[in-house]
Amino acid sequence: MTHIRRFGRDYRAAPPALKLETNYRSTPTILRAANAIAAEDPEALPKILRPADPKAPPGPSITIWEAPTAEDEGRGVLTWLQALRRRQPELLWRACAVLVRAGFVAEPILAALRQANVPMRLVTDREPEPPKEVLAVIAWLRLAMSRGRGGKPGAPVWDPAADDAFRRACAFPARGIGGTVFGRLREHATERGLALAAAVGTLPATPAERQGLEAVLGVAGEIADGVARRKLGPADALRLAAEASELAERLGPDGRLGNAWTAALRAAEQVGSVAAYCDGAALGTMPGEAEPADAVQVLTLHRAKGLEFDHVLLAGLEEGVWPNWQAEQQGAIAEERRLFYVGVTRARHSLRLSWVRHRRDWAAKPSRFLAEIPKALTGAGTASWQAKGSGPASRTAAGRPARPVKPPSQAETDRLVVEFTARKAAKAPR
Repeated sequence: MTHIRRFGRDYRAAPPALKLETNYRSTPTILRAANAIAAEDPEALPKILRPADPKAPPGPSITIWEAPTAEDEGRGVLTWLQALRRRQPELLWRACAVLVRAGFVAEPILAALRQANVPMRLVTDREPEPPKEVLAVIAWLRLAMSRGRGGKPGAPVWDPAADDAFRRACAFPARGIGGTVFGRLREHATERGLALAAAVGTLPATPAERQGLEAVLGVAGEIADGVARRKLGPADALRLAAEASELAERLGPDGRLGNAWTAALRAAEQVGSVAAYCDGAALGTMPGEAEPADAVQVLTLHRAKGLEFDHVLLAGLEEGVWPNWQAEQQGAIAEERRLFYVGVTRARHSLRLSWVRHRRDWAAKPSRFLAEIPKALTGAGTASWQAKGSGPASRTAAGRPARPVKPPSQAETDRLVVEFTARKAAKAPR
């Protein structure tokens, strides 16, 4: 960001900046809110977003909601989604998104959606990676399917695109193939323009080193022959790779990795052929459980950049959460505000913002960013945050929009302290 701000000073001969101010996504109401948020950053490059159609209707007001607890917020998200679908029966779940600053804010929301059987997709900053055992089985299958025929009679030809799979197969399960051997193999293959697997036959190596490398290729050949002979689909091919590589006992259903292994098999069952599965796995898209085609998107802000949704709800807008307390300590409030700006501008038609009075075990206050949205753009809305039967305390607070105000300035705080001290001194006994 600093480089962008300094560009005009560092390169004074550069032509003037071209501002991309025409917005084809959001309603005028949402754009006005985004402009107001950006105006609070004194270091931001001046820019005013305008709708592509000057005569476009303003769109619905931005709704700011207060919920008693995180669980109430989760139920409120469900109520909001259900109300949208009642008004627009043709609305797809994936047109709706819930954006959070921190992953823990999404937990009660996901629980409420799961309980109501609402399809959802969670996308966080740290996507869980399948265990190394599952990745190793996929690597064994990819290596096996990279084997072709050609060259000398009966000699296999290996695809260099599976070099990463070959490395993983050599490393797990362990076969005594160390980093020194691999370094020599890599140099040898590079000099000759060969795949790593294809360079094994001509690599100068000790008998033990050659035995370990050729054992890997032998297992890969068994997997390839078995898949072709039995005409296996992707899931059965994975099972064969697990057995041939001696990894099956570490997986499921009785192994400690049963759930991850079952998820990988389910994902494989959704793919038409072994070749297609291996192509997808090479791109890092196949491992894991298949997700519904139409699902509510629950994302962290960093994963939402560049995306857009018809209806967006930003949850967890409390001090200490958004902006988070680390940003406060490190003087990074401007970056937190930029994330808020990103979240607001993901919305096309409607935008909701929520905060809770009690998050986990502490009493919360509304985020300062809520006060940066002009009150003329906000409305109370019509849907209650709480689902029916959520308890008396929840019903009492249901449907009440937040009325955030800016905190007093330091001078105002000092004045109040002085007045309080003077009143206390006047009441003290003489």
